[in-house]
Amino acid sequence: MRRFTTGLLIVLLSLSGATGAPAAPRGADLSLTPDEEREARVLLEEFNRKFVETNDIDPLVKDYFVTDFSSRLRQNAETFPFTFIDWKDEAAPPDPEDLRRLYVETTNSLHGLFPLYAAAAKRCAEEEEKDDAGEGGAKGDGLCDDEYDPRMEKFLPPAAVGIMKTDPLLREMWFGSRESDAASDEVDSQAEGATSVECAGGCASPRGHEDRLIQNAAELRHLTELLGDLNKALREHLAAYPVSFEEEAAADGDEESKAAELQKFDPKSIDIFRSARVFDKEFYGYPEGTRVVCANVGALHAELVRVDGRLRILTVYMLMEG
Repeated sequence: MRRFTTGLLIVLLSLSGATGAPAAPRGADLSLTPDEEREARVLLEEFNRKFVETNDIDPLVKDYFVTDFSSRLRQNAETFPFTFIDWKDEAAPPDPEDLRRLYVETTNSLHGLFPLYAAAAKRCAEEEEKDDAGEGGAKGDGLCDDEYDPRMEKFLPPAAVGIMKTDPLLREMWFGSRESDAASDEVDSQAEGATSVECAGGCASPRGHEDRLIQNAAELRHLTELLGDLNKALREHLAAYPVSFEEEAAADGDEESKAAELQKFDPKSIDIFRSARVFDKEFYGYPEGTRVVCANVGALHAELVRVDGRLRILTVYMLMEG
């Protein structure tokens, strides 16, 4: 089956070989109890309903996450977007509130982008089937590339694409290696004259994250502000053109079918893992041996930890396997 990928996913997968939570020890009985699963589902259904309604995780962090979430972000460098941070200013470590805002804006952008990607991927899959049947698929009038993957600059609203291409790091963050040298030069030309931030020690390399990541507070806040503008554009587009996910059960029951694959991007879907996870090393400041309940919430991954006798969300992030 053809892989469903975007430039975004390619960039994310290339950034780190350990971008998920620590693995559980083998041989342990980690099955969830019925009460655990029920509690997790109630929590995540309420959280997810509000996230889908608002496309904004910011107020939900306070209501559903561990209370010291912001301070724990300094202790995490293994999940997106913190893989982009290579802090050099030892005299002034990252402000937890700045890290929280970066987390919020990045998570919101993923939440808004994935439904648009899924709708485009479905159309590209249909174009591929036409081509395979000799019906002359036109690759969606430029929507699909030669491998029938959606082109991000084609399925996103123009306002969002414009924002994503105004900053070198933001452009690399979302378009990555898919941007040809010619296209990158064109973007650089279009971005000339745009408002830029004065970064202590310089800003991101115009060719992406290879030479420079987020190294100081000015860069961190600048990127967060741009992501906020991007999310505003995505929210406005989704409000005007909502994406509908129809229940498309595969005729053969194949969970790896294209229909099933696309259904995983439905932000309303919740899939709670039957087994818990036990950290085999520290993660988000929680020590080895911590038991967590895991779930997929749309295309994102949630980790729940028990605090004072009840489950709270430790984090919601993009799960990548190294």
